[in-house]
Formats: sequence, structure tokens, C-alpha cells
Amino acid sequence: MAELTSWRCLDILGVRVHDVTLSEALDLVAEWVTQGRPHQLATVNPEFVMAAQDNASFRAALNNAALCVPDGIGLVWASRRLGGRA
Repeated sequence: MAELTSWRCLDILGVRVHDVTLSEALDLVAEWVTQGRPHQLATVNPEFVMAAQDNASFRAALNNAALCVPDGIGLVWASRRLGGRA
């Protein structure tokens, strides 16, 4: 399993989204479960991105999560427009 830090992060209106495939994300979560340590995973959707525009604390929580994956076709589309693999 590749280290998370080796994956590119995309900036979608100030919100960090990891450029991981579904398979990579599932492998990483399985690894975290095996390790027994807590990790924050965010499924970033368009509503989250818009809410983060006006709420710095929410934006910081998203940007500090261990893994942020795009959730919904709007974020998948934005990710692809930025060169992502989602």
C-alpha cells in the first residue's frame, strides 16, 4: 500500500481532496482498521465545499482529515478537471 503522502491532493475551492481511486481508498481504510488507530475520513461533497467557504472551522476540519475523497458527481467532475483520477 502506498503511503498517503505520496498521493496528490487537489484543491477544490480551498478544500483538499485526495487523488485516490476507490480501490486505493478502501485498501487504506482496511489498513487503518488493522492498525487499530483512529483516523478521520471525509467524504467531500459539493455541499461541504460550499459550506466550507463561509465556515473556516469546517474547512479546517476537512483539510486536516487523514483522507478526503470526492463524494458525488460534482466533486468527481471537478477532480477530473483538475487532472485527478477519481
